[in-house]
Amino acid sequence: MQLTPTFTSVGVNRVVNTLDWGSNGLIAYGGHWIVCIYDPEVAAVVGTLTGHKGQVNCVKWLPQSVFPPGVSLLLSGAADNNVRVWAWYGQQHNPPWRCITELKAHQSPVTSLAVQELNPHTLLLASTSGDPQLQLWHCHHSAGQRQQQLQQQQADGLDSQFGPAAWQQLPPL
Repeated sequence: MQLTPTFTSVGVNRVVNTLDWGSNGLIAYGGHWIVCIYDPEVAAVVGTLTGHKGQVNCVKWLPQSVFPPGVSLLLSGAADNNVRVWAWYGQQHNPPWRCITELKAHQSPVTSLAVQELNPHTLLLASTSGDPQLQLWHCHHSAGQRQQQLQQQQADGLDSQFGPAAWQQLPPL
């Protein structure tokens, strides 16, 4: 088998968890203080997500199973000690990306993210940092019940489903 490179990006952060390939086919990676979204289908960066105030250290796509078709959520953690929750609405929307919320996670740079779907309406997010704490975030949502409504009003629906009020910070471990 012979592999040949099809895309080379410069400025990718040299951190282990700064890359994730989502079930939506998009690749997210950290490039300095920005999250870059690469689409292998078109062999191009299709989005740059700005807002972090420090190097992006980790990215993680949320499970696609809890969202209506055409909507994806991405987490990013950075040296600004925070985790951001991003919504992807697709290229037909302007803008296709938006930060839904920022979780004030740690006292040191966020180093890794993991997410587990506990049931169709509950996500558990784990984040680590140099502080050194494992921070857990519990998100109870009803996106699965409201798929039709979210397709009609995606921006407002996602804000109420996955905005700041949806994330309950659990005691650090």
